Amino acid sequence: MQTNDSNKCIQLDREFVCPGIVFVLPQDRKCSFPYSAYMWSEGTETEVTIHFHTHRVVIRGQHLEQVPDYLASQQVRWVKTAGRATGLLSNALNNSAPLVNEITVEKVDE
Repeated sequence: MQTNDSNKCIQLDREFVCPGIVFVLPQDRKCSFPYSAYMWSEGTETEVTIHFHTHRVVIRGQHLEQVPDYLASQQVRWVKTAGRATGLLSNALNNSAPLVNEITVEKVDE
């Protein structure tokens, strides 16, 4: 499925299983993990915690309640934070698409 995803916070691939996921952090820093390292995720409408073998990723925002389902089926290609304009536009349009305001990546002690 090819769509214009440049304004989306979460890009999905509903046709194929993705081999990994990329998190785009501030200053265009990127952190990627293969789905083979994915363990599980849990969350609410405003916060999702994603557990990998060596790291924990927390995303905060709005309309995130379906993100754990997308992760479990390996549909998420990348996650990035919304720009200020995207967030304002989403709120103005009452858009229910996931909107990510913050991404935190933490190394976990084994």
